[in-house]
Amino acid sequence: IIQGDGASATERSAFADMLKTIEVMEADLKAASGGNDVQPVSDLLQLTVKMRGQHGRFKDLMQKIKEANPGVEIDHRKTTKALYRMIEKAVLKCDEDKRSTVLLPGTLLDCGGILDVLGCLIVCENFVLMKDVVLCLKQNLTAEDGTPMCRIKNRWKEGTGGGWKDLMVSCKVGGLVFEI
Repeated sequence: IIQGDGASATERSAFADMLKTIEVMEADLKAASGGNDVQPVSDLLQLTVKMRGQHGRFKDLMQKIKEANPGVEIDHRKTTKALYRMIEKAVLKCDEDKRSTVLLPGTLLDCGGILDVLGCLIVCENFVLMKDVVLCLKQNLTAEDGTPMCRIKNRWKEGTGGGWKDLMVSCKVGGLVFEI
């Protein structure tokens, strides 16, 4: 992925180590739970209010990651995902048998599958720092600490339709799923 772009041997090694760590994280998650990637609340307004209520705890957790990795930038989403976008996602991605909230007469809406209501970006300048952040996430997102990892999207394996690659990790804080 990074061959031929001027990356140093140190960065190529860090990138390879990071990919191995991500594979271990994916295997651990699958073995532990298979990935429990649903919100505990499916009602749109209840979910939004509960997410805002846990946002401070999530920010504190991300501050811990930042302090352990000098040089990273944490860019928190300032507001929840727009309500119209949450409705759109719920309508397009929900399981009709599990809908629970009435949107319009005769139409139900289940927002339990919306896992990016609130979150942040962790911006790393290089692969060495990125590897360190991934290790830190692995060590800090644990059930023992009440912030278990519940989903991993390794887009280093296969990029997005837009052609960019990254890692998305979801964790639970106060039982709610936040996206990193």
